[in-house]
Amino acid sequence: MRKSGLTSLFPRVRWTILLVGALLLPLVGARPLVAQFPDTPSPLRSLVERYSEDRQALLRRYAVPFSAARQDRMRSFHTQWQADLEAMDFDALGVEGRIDFLLLKKELWYQLELLNREEGLFQEMGPLLPFALDIMELEEARRRFESVDPEEAAALLASFPERVAEARDAIGARERAGKKVSRIVALRAEGLLRQLNRSLDRWYRHFAGYDPMFTWWVASPHEEASTALGSYADYLRVEVVGHKPGEDEPIVGDPIGAEGMAADLAFEMIPYTPEELIAIGEAEFAWCE
Repeated sequence: MRKSGLTSLFPRVRWTILLVGALLLPLVGARPLVAQFPDTPSPLRSLVERYSEDRQALLRRYAVPFSAARQDRMRSFHTQWQADLEAMDFDALGVEGRIDFLLLKKELWYQLELLNREEGLFQEMGPLLPFALDIMELEEARRRFESVDPEEAAALLASFPERVAEARDAIGARERAGKKVSRIVALRAEGLLRQLNRSLDRWYRHFAGYDPMFTWWVASPHEEASTALGSYADYLRVEVVGHKPGEDEPIVGDPIGAEGMAADLAFEMIPYTPEELIAIGEAEFAWCE
C-alpha cells in the first residue's frame, strides 16, 4: 500500500482521486498507473502527522467548548499552518506530495470554517446563557495554573442562582410577548449548559480539599450554583424544547444554513449546490414513485 501522509486523515477522498485516475488513464492513452504513481512515500507524510498530533494536543489543552481562548488558539494555529503550507514549493512535491498538499490545504480551510460556525452558534445561545463566559474563564484560568482568590470565587458562584432566575424570567417574558425561543437553540444551550456544569465541578474538585480556605469559602456557593445550573438545564429541556421526562429523545435538527452546507459540500468535493442536490433528489424520488 502506498505511504501517504493523509491516508489516516482523508482515505476516502485520496483513494477516490487515485481511482478516478486509474479509470481515466486508459481512455487518454497515458502511461500505466504504476508509472504515473510510483510506490514512494509522500514527502508531506511527517508534516501531516505533525499537524494531526499538534491539533489533538491543542484540543486536549483547550477543552472548554466555545470558549474564547479555544477559538483564538485554534484559529491562530490553523492560520499559521496555512501560511507555512503556502510557502512550500508545490511543483517540487511530486504526485503524492501534491495530493497531500491539496488535501491538507482543504482541511485547514475547513477547520477555520468550522470555527466561524462555532462562533455563530455560541452567539445564538448567548442570551440564554449569560453566565457561560464566567464558567469558561474559571476553567481556562485553572488550565493556565493561575491562583484563585477564594472569596472572589465564592462571590461569583453565589451570584449564579440569581442570574439563572433572571435568565428564566427573560425567557418567560419573551414567550408572553409572542417571541418564542427557538427549540433548536434551546436544545443546544441545554447541552452546553450541562457541559459547563461538569466543567465547573472539575474546577471545584481541583482546588477543594487541597486549599482549606478555598474549601471553606466555595463549598456551599458551588453546591448552590451547580443545583441552579442543573435545574435551569431541566427547564430548557422540558419547558422550552418540550421534552417530557420518560419520553424518547426529541428529534430537533440543528441546521447549519446555506453557507455551512456549501462549506461541507466543498470539503467533500461534491460539485453541486444544495439546491441542485435537492432537485436531483426530487427527480429521483419522482422516478421511484
